[in-house]
Amino acid sequence: LKFTGNNESTENKHKLNTLVKVQGEGTKESTAVDPATGKKYVVLSDGTTKFESAKDNIAVEADGTDTLTVKLNKNLKGLNSIQLGGNTIQSNGDTITFTTNGGTTKTVATTDQLWTIQANGTDVPAKSGKVNLVAGDHITITPDAANGKMTISATGFGSMDGFNVKTSAESATVGTHAGDTTQNIKNGKTVDMQAGKNLVVTQTNDGNGNTTVNYALNKDVDLGTNGSLKTGDTTVNKDGVTIANGPSITKTGVDAGDKKITNVADGAVNATSKDAVNGSQLKKYTDAAKTTVEAGDNNVKVETDTTAADGHTNYKVSLKPVVEIGDTHKVKIDGHTGDITGLTNVDLTDPTFATKGRAATEEQLNKVLTEAKKKAVEKVQAGTAAAGDTNIATVAPKAGDTFGAAGATYEVSVSKNAVKDAAKEAVKVTSASPAITVTADTSVAHETTYKVGFDGNQAATQIPLTYKQNGGSARTVKLSDGLNFIDGTNTKARTAADGKVTFDVMGDLTGITSISNAAGGPKMTFGGNSINVTNGDLNMGGNKITNLGKGTATTDAATVGQLTKVTSNNHSVVINKTTDANGAPVYDLAVTGTPGAPAADPRVDMLGEEIGRVGAQGAALSALKPIQYDPLEPTQIMAGYGNYRGNSAVALGVAHYKNESTLIHGGVSWAGGSSHMMANAGVTWKVGNRDSEAAVADRYRKGPISSAYAMQQEMAAMKAQNAGLKGEVSDLKAENEQMKAQIAAMMAKLGL
Repeated sequence: LKFTGNNESTENKHKLNTLVKVQGEGTKESTAVDPATGKKYVVLSDGTTKFESAKDNIAVEADGTDTLTVKLNKNLKGLNSIQLGGNTIQSNGDTITFTTNGGTTKTVATTDQLWTIQANGTDVPAKSGKVNLVAGDHITITPDAANGKMTISATGFGSMDGFNVKTSAESATVGTHAGDTTQNIKNGKTVDMQAGKNLVVTQTNDGNGNTTVNYALNKDVDLGTNGSLKTGDTTVNKDGVTIANGPSITKTGVDAGDKKITNVADGAVNATSKDAVNGSQLKKYTDAAKTTVEAGDNNVKVETDTTAADGHTNYKVSLKPVVEIGDTHKVKIDGHTGDITGLTNVDLTDPTFATKGRAATEEQLNKVLTEAKKKAVEKVQAGTAAAGDTNIATVAPKAGDTFGAAGATYEVSVSKNAVKDAAKEAVKVTSASPAITVTADTSVAHETTYKVGFDGNQAATQIPLTYKQNGGSARTVKLSDGLNFIDGTNTKARTAADGKVTFDVMGDLTGITSISNAAGGPKMTFGGNSINVTNGDLNMGGNKITNLGKGTATTDAATVGQLTKVTSNNHSVVINKTTDANGAPVYDLAVTGTPGAPAADPRVDMLGEEIGRVGAQGAALSALKPIQYDPLEPTQIMAGYGNYRGNSAVALGVAHYKNESTLIHGGVSWAGGSSHMMANAGVTWKVGNRDSEAAVADRYRKGPISSAYAMQQEMAAMKAQNAGLKGEVSDLKAENEQMKAQIAAMMAKLGL
């Protein structure tokens, strides 16, 4: 058997039944016997200290193939102490103590115990074990993790016998300034802070020598003729309000920027109104102003003509060439043929004959003619119409006959034009609205055309215009009155001849409470005497904030004076104060003590190495995998290799199948560079349904592998038996053929 560890190039070779040592590095068997167990026990490398394990820290995990992985719990438990080099670290209740090489015992303090920093006499306690030093203006903090210190230095103050003042702009496009000369302010001199245009400066003293200078924006901001106010894509200047790629309200008018003007309240519609109307109002009054001309029945034809100069619709009403009058007894007047049909008076014997002024039918005239031929000569003429009526029938003798002559034939006819003239009196077109006029055109003989006109000005005096203010109650004016646009707070209204309405922002804005560019974005709020900036950072553009009061709350800004005091009351931190080239104080903090402090305890490294070897040994043990059971070879020898974080180990194991249902196995592993061994042993049983097992034949009950061998033997026996049967079958075939030949010879002799 060969074993190896993470150092795969080195192999340990062993013969079966030889001892394989899997041992921990440094530990060894004691010379004494434990009275409690009667056995020798494991001691540390000093030969006397008894080895005690901490359970729940090491686990051996099998991967199902050929590897056992030894894993160390990342949260170690049950450790009483750790030795690092010559120092021993141990837990002592809520504190940690360590013993140096010299035998001195010390207690490790928490950062909350170590750090006591004061700001103007007020302690700043540690939070989550840390005290963060944040560099302010002209303060630089340089950490030196290798030496356990940090350096706090101030820059830009010179010799501090004065300071320089210079005005500048943030950039070429942001901010303006006047004068570029740097002015040195000597000690004892005064800097006069003046309020520029649109600014108010207020100086207050708190009585403790602290002065606050507050700059505020005037309530009334005068940006001048060339000034502007920009927020996001919106610019306000002397010309008005402009939104990039959007609407604008300027001196020249209101430009919607190809956008809709929505939520327009209903404007007043009357003779004096100058209000704007919205789409719903226009539709409402346009629909109300429409004149609809419909044919009363199928005899009237209505045609539209939209060629009027003012765009109104003209309606042309006329009779159709074929007219049907009546319901139960319809009379049809056919203008194409000149016929009138459907008359019911076809007899002369009707009691009402010649009493109603009705037109005679061909049937009646035929009967009259027949009777006239039989009787004396009669005259036939058109009857006189009743009062207020017109008889459109004409009577005349036909060509060649004389009026009143015996046997004369009279022709009764109704002129098509007469019918048209009579029909036009039945059609009347009128308008109930003074805004709509109807004019009858009779210039064409026997035809009447009705022209319908619309007077927009007259309609405007009647059409109401409804408007609302911010979704409030609706108000109504006449459309002719229009809407009146007036100046509002910080806005000025202008109208143009082309109907455009322009709202300009006043040059002097008043009553402004806040300015923001978007919901949730930076917002500037104007108070009574202050300006507040929320939802964003205030960028000073590289300029100083001077005359700053001392910070008191945790969110207040600290002054340079508050940051130049560093103390260590318990002397756990060495503070070395020097000054830099500019005379600013520099603090060198050392938390590891003076030079020559003890080095880290090497036992931590030793523990890490031990964990690596244990992990490799566990991995090697997990690599011991038995293969399938074979009753001819029930014993198996296994070897494995494991590696954990650069540490290698080898393992050797033996597995023996007592039968197909029972496996006994064991193994040991060891890592290079250590005498510590790791071992394991186990037994595995297969369980199942006893009734199902009893149903299996005895020769197959030992398991599938044994059954396979049993079947092989049975198959061999069957093959031998088949071979014998084949011989017998061959002999029987030969005898059969011989008998067939003999029978055939006999039959031939018998003549069959």
